[in-house]
Amino acid sequence: MSDLDLQVKQSLQRVSHQFSDAALKNAQLNDQEKFAFKTKLESTPIRMRIELTNECNLRCTFCYKSYFNNKDKLQMSLDVFKKLDPYMKRAKFLTFFTKSEPLIAENLKPALEMTADYGAVRYFSTNGIPLTREKSEWLVDNRLTFLQVSVNSFTPKEYAKVYRGGQLEVLENNLKTLNDVKKERKSVFPKVRISMCGTKESIVNIEDGIRFAKKYQLEEGVQITPFYELGEEHDGQTYEDSPEFFRSYYERGKRLANELGVPFWIISDATNPDGELKYCYDPWESMSIEPNGEVFPCVVSNQSMGNVNKQSLDEIWNGPKIQEFRSKVNIPTDDQNEECKNCLNCHVHKLKTATNTARPLKTFAGGYYRVKN
Repeated sequence: MSDLDLQVKQSLQRVSHQFSDAALKNAQLNDQEKFAFKTKLESTPIRMRIELTNECNLRCTFCYKSYFNNKDKLQMSLDVFKKLDPYMKRAKFLTFFTKSEPLIAENLKPALEMTADYGAVRYFSTNGIPLTREKSEWLVDNRLTFLQVSVNSFTPKEYAKVYRGGQLEVLENNLKTLNDVKKERKSVFPKVRISMCGTKESIVNIEDGIRFAKKYQLEEGVQITPFYELGEEHDGQTYEDSPEFFRSYYERGKRLANELGVPFWIISDATNPDGELKYCYDPWESMSIEPNGEVFPCVVSNQSMGNVNKQSLDEIWNGPKIQEFRSKVNIPTDDQNEECKNCLNCHVHKLKTATNTARPLKTFAGGYYRVKN
């Protein structure tokens, strides 16, 4: 399960949602099959991660896009998107994002319109800079469930340094406009949170982030996502480098959030490990689709399971490649999938016990290659 999926799971503890009967029935069957570790499934994914574009308008210092590039700039066509329709109608969760900026996707509006009545929880993450009034209206009118906005810095100078190509004033005006549209339409959707990347550089801004969420009436508050090193500039920036430093700011954040009534959550909080034996069910629950139709078993794997332009969804979902991949996810031996041995997105282990660095990687999931060390 990705960081964004975990955040939505947390949000649903506070926000009720009416899923379709088809989605609930499919999810029930999926539970039975995943807990039995079946490799061939009658159920379809309960979660569809759909990358509408692989482009981004910014180059943020903490993001993999500052270190990896892709050969082709891609936008998902409506033809490819419509091929996903049979599975989307049975999914509980639809996210229009895995690694890039969905607000610059050419077909975001029709994707929202097409899925508005499917009964799924729909969400994505954004830097918020392209969030014009028109796009705010798309999100509100089509009842996007959750919107996550990345903000690590809260002064114009620091924001511009971290979010290269962005301006804090633009983001703040866009959030005000979104709130205005919600009020005009008498809508509570989308429910908004800010996401702060858990770097040593940004963690000192936790209290500013909580005040920011309060100021802009962001119902879902603030969450801190784990961080892994991408290059030399990230030396000393992870939780593992300075655990006491991080813990002190976590506690300050918790106190202020409680005082102001702002939801606050730390993903994979290493200060609260539970020691419970867990399994990864992502390749049973999820399907990740790139703009060109390539399908991956999760957001970390670089192994394509097929392409919707060449195969049906059923052929991919129960094909020999993904069945073999599922069989090697939860086995503690040398035969385990390489991506699983050192999963950068792992929430099965305690905080990044597999690895907290992507520095050795020459490629990145989705067809990206390293351009900077």
